[in-house]
Amino acid sequence: MAEYSKEYCIERNMGFQGDFSIEEEFNKLEKDNDIGIVCEGYGFIAIARNQEDQCLLAYRDADDGIIWDEFLFTQKN
Repeated sequence: MAEYSKEYCIERNMGFQGDFSIEEEFNKLEKDNDIGIVCEGYGFIAIARNQEDQCLLAYRDADDGIIWDEFLFTQKN
């Protein structure tokens, strides 16, 4: 079964709230920690919090390695 993050579902107007929230999972993490969680929509395989308090998402590259990319949360008004 495919899983989608809340953020992906909202961005794509999918009509449901997703299976998990990137922001909520990130907020559970201590610095320099990660959690393996898959979002079929964005295509990532893990969420991390680094020493600078940035949210990073892990993606597989063409050689089956890992690329970490920063995720910026949308500001709520």
